[in-house]
Amino acid sequence: MLSTDEEMTFNVMRAKMKPNRHLQILLVVLITLVRNSWTFSTIGRYNKFASLRFQRGERSLCMVLDDYVGQKLENIKRTFEALTERLADPDVVNDQKQVLSISKERSSIEETVQTYEEWKNLETEKLSLIEMEKNSDELDLKEMIKSEIKEIISKQEEIEKKITLLLLPKDPNDDRNVMLEIRAGTGGDEASIFAGDLVNIYRKYAESLGWKVTEVSKTAGEAGGYKTCVLQITGNFVYSKLKYEVRRTSSESKYD
Repeated sequence: MLSTDEEMTFNVMRAKMKPNRHLQILLVVLITLVRNSWTFSTIGRYNKFASLRFQRGERSLCMVLDDYVGQKLENIKRTFEALTERLADPDVVNDQKQVLSISKERSSIEETVQTYEEWKNLETEKLSLIEMEKNSDELDLKEMIKSEIKEIISKQEEIEKKITLLLLPKDPNDDRNVMLEIRAGTGGDEASIFAGDLVNIYRKYAESLGWKVTEVSKTAGEAGGYKTCVLQITGNFVYSKLKYEVRRTSSESKYD
C-alpha cells in the first residue's frame, strides 16, 4: 500500500505521460523501494572478503564472507575432516611414514579450520540475536541486543583479518626446523649477560609453542651468560615464526 503522498506523486507523474502499463508498474516498484529505504554500507573489505552489512532503518541484518572465500574455507574444512579420518585407518596407522605425512598436512590447515569454525559460531549467535531483537517489543532489551551484535561484528572483523593471512600462499620453507645462533657483541661482560637473556627468551618462547630446543654448542661468558650459543629448534612451522629473527640487538647497561 502506498501512502497518500506517494499516491499523489504517482498520479501526477502518470497524468504527465502517455498510458504505458509497463512503465506504470516500474514506477510503482521504484516508489516502493524508496519507501522501504533499504541502504547498503560496506563495513570491511579485505583480500577476497566482502563484509557487507544490510541495513533497514537502524537494524543491522548480517555480515557475510565472500562466496569464493566461504567455499574455499568449506573445502579446507572437508580436507581436514578427511585427513582426520585417514589417521584412524588401520592401514595408515601401521605405516609410520604415511602417518607423519598426513599429520603434517592436517596440522598445516588446522588453525584455518578452527578460526573458520569460530567465525561460523559467531555468525550463528549473531543471527539468533537479530531474530530475538526483531521479535522483542522491549526497548531496553532491543538496545542491549544491538550492543551485543556490534561486539560480535567487531570480533568477526578481526577473525576475517586472521583468515585472510591464513589463506595467503605459504613459504615452502615454513615447516622447516632452524639453527639459532646468538653471539655477544661488543661490551664485554654486559654483552654476554644480555646474550644469555636472549637465549632464555627464545627457550621460553619455543617451549610455549611446544617446540623442542637442543643446545648444539656454547661458550660461556666470564660473568655469566654466553659469548656464543647455538640452539637447534624443532617442531611445527618453526621457520615460519623465526625467519625474521635475523637482527642486531643492543641494550643499555644496568650498571650505568
